[in-house]
Amino acid sequence: HRDLHSFPTRRSSDLCIASVLNENGIGGRRNTDTVFIQNGGNANITGAAAANSIFAGPGSIAFTGFGNLSDSNVFLDAGGTADVEGPASNWTNGNGLFIGNDGQGQASASIRLGAQVTSSNTFLGETTSAGTLALDGSGSTLTDTNDLFVGTGAAGTLMVQNGASVSSFHTFLGGTASGTATVSGAGTSLSNSGNLFVGGSFDGGHGS
Repeated sequence: HRDLHSFPTRRSSDLCIASVLNENGIGGRRNTDTVFIQNGGNANITGAAAANSIFAGPGSIAFTGFGNLSDSNVFLDAGGTADVEGPASNWTNGNGLFIGNDGQGQASASIRLGAQVTSSNTFLGETTSAGTLALDGSGSTLTDTNDLFVGTGAAGTLMVQNGASVSSFHTFLGGTASGTATVSGAGTSLSNSGNLFVGGSFDGGHGS
């Protein structure tokens, strides 16, 4: 069986990550591989799966399955998208969720219809690519066990609406770039057990 490391620019067309990560298929070793979704490829996750790290961009991830997806890190580079949908979809990132990492352009992710995402740290616009995260609907949650950074190195946008919720220890809006958070609708919340910092932590950034 071939290891996905052998072709990091592989185009994945309607790839079922559940089989790639949990079986000895093109993903290689069980639960240990790094998965690349690039060159406009698509990955459909329809069940429980686990991986080391997932890289997407330009390419898309759709998680609409019944079960848990777990990994160490997710990197959405320019042109990368991730859509998590449905109350049975639970995605856990052990270390970090990076929406807007490398490349020039935009990366985005959505959490909808009761889906739940957990991360140790979340970055929107972490380096050179802008990043947007949208949460929509009651029960749709992002639980960050550490800090949420919006607009670290590139522009970051957080949108929470219609009963969705985001929680973290600290939230930073604006680093060296702009960081914006919009919270709207009944039952919607953005909560911090630590502090909410609005405004650039370095020269040139601002938050709102």
